[in-house]
Formats: sequence, structure tokens, C-alpha cells
Amino acid sequence: MPVSLRRSLALALSLVLGVAMSLGAVSAAQAIPGPALSGLTISTGSLNPGFSSGVTNYDVTVPFEVTSFSFTPTAADASSTLSVWDGNGNVAPASGTAVNAILRLGANSFFITVTDASAASTQYSITVTRSAPPAPAYDPRLSSLTVSAGILSPVFDPAVTSYSVAVPYATNSITLSATSSDAVTIANPSRPMTGGTSFLQVGGNLLQVTVTAVDGTTTRTYDVFVTRDSAPTANVDLDVLALSAGTLTPAFDPAVTTYTATVPYAVRSLQITASPADVANDMTINNLPMADGVAATVTVNYNGGSGYAIRVVAANGAEKSYSVQITRDPPSTDADLTGLSLSEGTLSPVFANVETAYTATVPYLTTAVTVTPTVADITAIARVNGHDVVSGTPSQAVALSVGANAIVVEVTAEDGVTTTSRTVTVTREAPELRLSDLTVSDGALSPAFDADTAAYTLTVPYLVTSLDVTATAFESAWGLTIDGDAGGFASIPLAVGTHTVTVTVTALYGESLDYTIEVTREVAPTPQLAFTTGLTAGQSAGNAPIVVSGADLLPGGAATLTMHSTPVVLTTALVPGSAAVTLSAHLPASVPAGAHRVVFDTFAQDGTPVSATIWFTVLRDGTIGAVSLAGPVAYTEAALAATGVDAASDATSALLLVLLGGGLIALGRSARRRARRA
Repeated sequence: MPVSLRRSLALALSLVLGVAMSLGAVSAAQAIPGPALSGLTISTGSLNPGFSSGVTNYDVTVPFEVTSFSFTPTAADASSTLSVWDGNGNVAPASGTAVNAILRLGANSFFITVTDASAASTQYSITVTRSAPPAPAYDPRLSSLTVSAGILSPVFDPAVTSYSVAVPYATNSITLSATSSDAVTIANPSRPMTGGTSFLQVGGNLLQVTVTAVDGTTTRTYDVFVTRDSAPTANVDLDVLALSAGTLTPAFDPAVTTYTATVPYAVRSLQITASPADVANDMTINNLPMADGVAATVTVNYNGGSGYAIRVVAANGAEKSYSVQITRDPPSTDADLTGLSLSEGTLSPVFANVETAYTATVPYLTTAVTVTPTVADITAIARVNGHDVVSGTPSQAVALSVGANAIVVEVTAEDGVTTTSRTVTVTREAPELRLSDLTVSDGALSPAFDADTAAYTLTVPYLVTSLDVTATAFESAWGLTIDGDAGGFASIPLAVGTHTVTVTVTALYGESLDYTIEVTREVAPTPQLAFTTGLTAGQSAGNAPIVVSGADLLPGGAATLTMHSTPVVLTTALVPGSAAVTLSAHLPASVPAGAHRVVFDTFAQDGTPVSATIWFTVLRDGTIGAVSLAGPVAYTEAALAATGVDAASDATSALLLVLLGGGLIALGRSARRRARRA
């Protein structure tokens, strides 16, 4: 076979093997049946192991400072659905959407379930471990610790703070040597020391080495319990040793002289009670007298704890000491709530510890509420608007204004550092201040009354001198005033012009709403007077009809129709409430020739006298001569007196008319005599 051909076959075989190996690797990485994730990212830390679709369990470690965590799962198949347990409940995020969670100290588990269209599912888990708080900024430690007699137990370790040393009865003193980069003090709580040397009593002896950091506050105490064998001839045992808090470890045994006990962080002091087996023996606690069976109160430090030595001394000088090292637990960091409620209203959403914002609505008449928080850890302190509240009991009343009122509920854990805060926004409803009805005695409101309309206008005629206003509120318990007068009714006097009437609705606690009516009383109208049926020239004056009408007059005022000059009242009437009147009358049956007038007298609405006049003349033949509505007319026929007209200017003509009349009469009589003779 040619070399070139062999090379070509080898190259092809290599390519086939490479593709097969790649496919095998991909298959191995995706070797998971059913639905799967194609991606999983986290907000903090790193997945362990790194994400692979076929790996379903992951671990993540984050620092103590990280209190929240989010992860984003992406389904390999877009038709698949996701269900996520976020630590408090199940949520259903869209593929590729971040899920947020709160982290507690220690392990936090989250589960992701991928479900395809056939209902097959695969579950992935993420265990996030939030690390413990970091060590204090200052960490005072010893670099060495040695004793002049006996052997330290356990072997010195800077992190170990409690040691024991056993020496024979013949060893009556011991010297401690300690070194540190920080300040070191060595003391025996029971008796004075010289340098690092202490006298040893029979039994337990507590020696303490205190290392103080450069801040002058942070300390670490190393306890060295030195047990000196007792004299064999004296009974210096205790038969009682008890604590008011915590439990002795091991359980008390007169032969055991070294004990430890742990108490909660909240215990800052406790009582130690001891009784000697021989009541004749004396006792001291940290070198202070201690009475048989009488509790001695001691303090308990947090950092490093507190050591106490109970020394029993017999009459022959034999002695024995018992030591008790008391340690306080670290303070709790739990600032959670297990319950939160209001005295009025309902929280929305329903209380859940992870929820930090709530709302509630209360009626207007609710002027205050109390808040009852219940802490998860009884050592935590709850505060409502800055005031301490005993867990599970109502807070002091929180006053509510109309509208939104923010109430802050804070919880501080026992450590004094860890806090949580929640806000409850309580909305006190506004009072219903609207009117259900508003009426007036005259005219019509403009616009027509509507509960949501607060401003109106009203125009009334001049004759309306007062206005009755009646108002009714939706809430009958509220106060009503009309132009300052209490109650839902007022009669308002009106002057000519514009006056604003104010109707005020006032709720129980002072909130108010004003309605206004701008009332305009018109000026007095000008009376309208007219002779609707007058006199016409040529008509007979006797019993001639005459009709006069008046409008915009004073109701109740007298209206009179009088003929002059010798006044003759033709008719009279009172003006009715319509302010209009029509008078009908007839002239007398006999009206002398001459000038006359008929006068219509009445009153305007403001009380001013008004009148209208028709002037006319009556001729000698008894018919109407001239007629005028504008002014007097002169009588032109001679020899007759004119009624209501000055006749002096016509005296001569009148005399002539009299003489002529007399001659005519004489001629008439002569003619009648001649006729009789014939």
C-alpha cells in the first residue's frame, strides 16, 4: 500500500475516533433522563461542583456578611416549567428569572424542580452555608504559659483557656510565668500574690492570667486550677455545692474539686450555695466569708467566663478548695417575629416573618391602634415606634391621623447588633362630610343640588327679604351650621345685593366641609302701569268704561282709580301676591263738560308711591273730546266751567255762551206760545 494512502487512512481514523470520544463526553455530561436545566447561576460564591446539567446537587459557601442570595435556573426545554422552594414556600419563576432568598446562619437548602409536558420531573438542590461571624477585631492570646510545680493539663495551647495542675500537700506555693505580645496580669482571686507566685491552700486554687488587648477593653482570661493535696487527717469536704442557674459538670461529688457550668447569655449573676461536711469548718468564696447553706451572689462575665473558688478550712489548718468555672453562652442573633397583629384592621398581606411591609385600613372613628409583636426568641427586644413592647402584649396606643400612618416595628436580637424592621401603614378613612340634601325656600339652586358639588348660586326677587335654607348630612351624627347657626335649618335675612350663605358639615374630630350658596336679591323693579282700556274721542262720557293694569307692584298695597278735579273714587283694590293688579271702573253717569283726569294710584315694591294718569275733556253734548296719556288737554268749548281745569282765561267766552243760551231759550219759549195760540 502506498505511503500516501496509509497516511490518509490514518488521518481519517483519527478524526472518527475524536468525534466518537467527543460525543461520548457530551453524552456523559448530559447523562440525565427526563427534563433538565441548561443553566444555573448564583449571585454570590461558586457552585461546587461547577454546573453541569447532569449534576443535581450543589454546595455553596458564603461569608457571614452575606444575608441574601439569588439563583437563576434555566430550563433546557422552553416548554418545561420550574417550581422552586426558596426557603419559605414554593414559587414558580419563569425560566431564566432570578429567585431571591434570605440566608440564615448555617445551612440553607433550596430546591429546583423541572417538569416537562409529560409531567416527568427532575429536582436539583443548592445547599448554601452562611459562615459564622468573624472573630473579634482583637484577639489577645498568650504565647507561653508555664508553672514552677506540677504539669499543665492539657498541654499549653493559646486557644485553650482552662488548665489544671496537681501538686502534693507539701507544695505550698507555685509560680506562673506567662508571655504575650499584649499586656499580661496574673492574679489569685482568693489571696494576694507576689509577682507570679501564689500561696497554695489545700484543695483547689484558682490562678488567673488575663491578657488585655491594645484597645484596653478586649480581654482573654486563662484559668489555672491548682489542686494541692489536703492533709490526710481533716475532713474538709463539701457535702453541698449548687448553682441557681446552669448545671454543674460533672455532677457534684465531694471528692471532685473542679467544676464547670454554662448559663444563658442573659444570666449576668447567679447564686452559689455550699455547705461543709463538718459544720465546724470555715468557708470562703474568692477569699470572702461564705456562710453555711447561705446563697452567695456572684457575677458572670461573658468574654472568658468567671471562676470562683470555694475554700474549706478545718480547725487544724487543713484546707480544701473547690473551683467552679462559669461560662455564659454567646448572645442570640435571632431578631425574627412569629406574630404581628393590630387591635383594629387586618394586616395585608397576612403576617409572615419575611414580609417587611404591611398595610391596614380602619374606619374614621378609629383614632388609635395598638400593635402586638411576638418575638421568636424571648431574649430579643421589640419596639413599636421606638417604645419597648413586651413580646405578645399590645403596645401603647398609636394615635392615627386621617390618611396614611406609618408604624415601625423593630426587633433587636440579644446581641444588641442584629435587628429587623417592619413597617405597618395604617390608613384611617376620611369622614363622609357630604350633604345628602340642600334646599332653599325661594328660587332654584344653580346648578341643581349634587352631593359632590360644593358651590351654588341663587337669584331671588326683590320681594324676598329672607331665605330659609335646609341642609341634611349623609352622616347624621356630624354637626351642621348654616351661616354660623347650629342645626340643619336657618332663616337668612337678605339685603339687596349678593350674600354668601355657608353651610358647614363638621365631623366628630373637627374635620369639616363647606358648601356655599351665593344669593343675589334683585333690586326693586320699576312698576309697569298702563291704561289697557282708555277713553276715545266721540264716545259718550257717562258710564264710559276705563281699565288700568299695573305690574311689579307692592303686594298688599292699595290701588285706587280716582277721577278729578273733585275727587271721585271710581274703584279701589289691594294688590295681590302676584304683584300685578287690574282695576276696571266706569265714569260717573253724568260727567260735566270740561277738562278731567283719571288717576291710578298705588305703590312700587320698595314702598314708593307711583301713579298713572289719563287726561280727557267732556263736551257739552256729553261726549269725550280730547284724550291724552302724556299730559293735560284744554277744554275748548266756551261758557262752561271745566272740571279740573283753570277757567279764568275763558271767562269772556263763557259769558257770551251764557247770553247766547239765554236768547235761544227766550226764542224757544216765544215759538211755543205762538204755536198754542194757533
